[in-house]
Amino acid sequence: MKRLLTAMSLRERIMLAAFITVCLMIWASGLLNRWDRVHKDLNGAKKELSLQRVWLKSLPQFEAKRDQVLAGMNSAEAYDAGELVAFIDSLARENKLNHTLSTPKTKSGKLFTRNTLSVAFRNMRLDQLLALETELRQRHPDIALDELTISVNKADQRLLNVRMDISSFEIAGANDNT
Repeated sequence: MKRLLTAMSLRERIMLAAFITVCLMIWASGLLNRWDRVHKDLNGAKKELSLQRVWLKSLPQFEAKRDQVLAGMNSAEAYDAGELVAFIDSLARENKLNHTLSTPKTKSGKLFTRNTLSVAFRNMRLDQLLALETELRQRHPDIALDELTISVNKADQRLLNVRMDISSFEIAGANDNT
């Protein structure tokens, strides 16, 4: 190695030293970037851990609130998937609306079962939409309107095409004894 360095000219040695310096700077830059990333991840984990501690300290309050909400729910009025379809269909027919119902989707959890239904209304006026939403909210406040998509009918711009995603919740196991 010594023989190789002595055989090089001064210009070649300077170029080799510059090349090695640049390589070391690139390596150090990568090392600093990794160190910074690890430091940010560690700080994020510490913040998340402190947030989780707050949540765990508040657990009795959450459980009390959950029990209060569950006590206020009337499981006899809750709709399963079939009842939700029948209710929305009858509501649309009562209001003489041109509608299409999708197949309901059911997602079961430990506490609740969520039934979701997508309904498409064609050639609907704005006042009909508002009346339908108001009637739905007044008759069954436990039914939620998850998503509402409104588009203007291209043939008649006074009419709307509307798609609603509607959900109802059942207390898990409440209807098992029927």
